[in-house]
Amino acid sequence: MKRTISRTTLILILLFVSAQASKLMPTRGALPTQVRSFRFLGIEYEAGYHARLDDAQHLIRELLVYPNWNNSTDQYVSYIRFLSMYNYSEVADDVKAFWCGDLNFSNIKNQIVNFLCEASPGEIVVFFYGGHDFFIDWFLIQMELIDWFNSEALQQAYVTVILDTCGAGCFINFLPDHIVLASSGIETTYCGIFPFGLITGFELADDSNNDGWISAAEVFSYAKNYTEAIVSEGGGYQSPKSHYGKVEGDLPLVPRDMSKPFPTWDVAITRVTANPFNVKPDSSMTIIVSIENQGEKLATCKLYLYANTSLISLEQTTSSSGKTVNVTLTWFPIDAYGLYTLSCSVSICPGELNISNNNLTDGTVYVSIPGDVDGNGKVQIEDIVAIAEAYGSFSSHPKYDAKLDVDCNEFIEVKDLLTAALNYGQHYP
Repeated sequence: MKRTISRTTLILILLFVSAQASKLMPTRGALPTQVRSFRFLGIEYEAGYHARLDDAQHLIRELLVYPNWNNSTDQYVSYIRFLSMYNYSEVADDVKAFWCGDLNFSNIKNQIVNFLCEASPGEIVVFFYGGHDFFIDWFLIQMELIDWFNSEALQQAYVTVILDTCGAGCFINFLPDHIVLASSGIETTYCGIFPFGLITGFELADDSNNDGWISAAEVFSYAKNYTEAIVSEGGGYQSPKSHYGKVEGDLPLVPRDMSKPFPTWDVAITRVTANPFNVKPDSSMTIIVSIENQGEKLATCKLYLYANTSLISLEQTTSSSGKTVNVTLTWFPIDAYGLYTLSCSVSICPGELNISNNNLTDGTVYVSIPGDVDGNGKVQIEDIVAIAEAYGSFSSHPKYDAKLDVDCNEFIEVKDLLTAALNYGQHYP
C-alpha cells in the first residue's frame, strides 16, 4: 500500500529540518553589538544656610531626555546613580530608581571606587557634586578623592567633573587629565545656580562645531554666561572656571540633533620600524611608530611601547583627522641581551569602538653581538652561512632578510660577512 504525505505535513517537516540545520550552521558576519557607554554619579548636599539643594536630581531628569542616557536605543547604554542628604522617601519619585544611599563617607567611597571607577576604557563619565564646601575640605585633607580620580581605571575613561560649591576651582590643579567644570574659582562664593545653567545649556547652548552634540566645553560656555548674568543682576560675584583636559573639552555629553551619531574617534597603529635591527647592549635603537587618525575628531592618546612584555617607552601624541603621526622613540637596551618582539598600543579614545587596530606587534629585534643573526647569543658558522646565502640581496629582493643585514643599510654585502667573521666565536654571558 503506497503511503502519501500531505502537502501540509511535508511543509512542517521541511520547516523542522530547516530550523535544526540553522542551529548547526554558523551565522556569517555575526558580531556582538557594540555600544557606547555613559556613566553618571551625582552627590547633593543640603548646605544648611543655603536653600534646599537637589541639583543632582534636576540634572538626572535633564539627562534622561536624551537617548544616550535613557537606554531607549541599543546604540548606547547608561548607568546613573546619586547620593543625597535626603533619604529615599524625600527624593522625587521619578528619580528614586537612581538613589543609592545616604550621604556619608563610606557611601561616597563605595560609589566612586566600586561604581565610577568600574568605567570601561573610552567610556564617558560624569561626576557631579552640588552643595556646601565641606566636600572639598573633607577630601582635600585626606586626598583620597584625588587619588580615585587619577586612578588607572578613570585614566582610561573620559571624565567630566562638575562642581557647584565654594572653592570648586581648586580641583583644576589636581585633575590635569580630566575636564573640570567649576561653579567658581578658588575663593569666590557659591551661589547654587551653575547647575541650572548647565541644564538650560544642554538645550540652548551653541553647537559651535556643528556635530549635532553638545560638548562639555559648549555647555560650560553657556552655563558661565548664564551664571554671571544672574549674579550680576542680584549682586555679588561668581565666575565659573573650566579646565578641558586631554580632549580639550570636545567631549560629547548630550545630542542636540537626535539623527546624528556619536562623533567618531578612531586611532590605529599602522607601522612599527626599528633601526638598526641588531644592536649591542651599549648602543641605542631608534624605533618609529606610525599612528593614523581614522576618525573625525582630534585625537590625543597615550602610546605604550613594549619589548617582549617590558614597557620601554610611554609617550603622549595628538593627531588630526585623516593624518598620520610618526613618533620617534629611542631605546637603550643596557645589559639586555636577547631576541625581542616589539609591540605597541595606543589608549582608547572617547567612545571608540574599533579598537582592534589600537595594538600592533611588528617585528623582532636583536640585542646581541653583531653577526649573531639568529639571536641565539653566539656568532657561529650558521650565521655566516645564512648571510652568505643572501649575499647581494637588497631590501626589495626576495632573498633579503633584515636580520641578515648586519649594518642595516638595506644591502647584504661583504661588510656584513666580514663583521660576522671578525666576531666568530664570540658570545654573550
